[in-house]
Amino acid sequence: MFGSYDLHAVSERYKRIDGCLDYLARDTELFGYFAGDQDIEPVMVAEQLSIAPLAWEAQAVTYSYERARGLREVGEHADGFAVTAQKTIAVPVERVFDAFVDPLLRERWLPGIKLVARTATRSKVAHFDWSDTGSRLHVTFLDKGDGRSLAAVQHARLADAAEADRMRAHWRAALAALKTHLENGAADA
Repeated sequence: MFGSYDLHAVSERYKRIDGCLDYLARDTELFGYFAGDQDIEPVMVAEQLSIAPLAWEAQAVTYSYERARGLREVGEHADGFAVTAQKTIAVPVERVFDAFVDPLLRERWLPGIKLVARTATRSKVAHFDWSDTGSRLHVTFLDKGDGRSLAAVQHARLADAAEADRMRAHWRAALAALKTHLENGAADA
């Protein structure tokens, strides 16, 4: 047992999931409705493959099926595209959190970007609306010990793959700028 999961049982489930793409590709009766505008439903996949209650497994199978059939691009979700970036920074997690949520501190490493704070839990997570585009920014903070922190950014609800590529590059550069800013003695951030 690992946590509340029996590793043997989980392993057996993965073996069954590994064959799911072949199963889905062959089962044209079950997925014949793809000719229309309907999306595949993860709940239905879970029931067909008896993989409930771990719904993320059903979602993973659904996503893989849609990718294999060319129905979904990498990073595409129901509400648009999403990209992620992360960076380990050699400062305490509180400083990294403050550098994101305090607009004055944020301007020093992320100039000219308007973020509207939605919710935040100190040194754990912060959620923002990005400018006027309707996209969302989710930032997770992790204390890695020894005065090091991880900032993980997910930028969601992006309009298309080109915008996702642009924002992926943007966040990699922005997190590198944050790391340089904080590690090179920005005492007030």
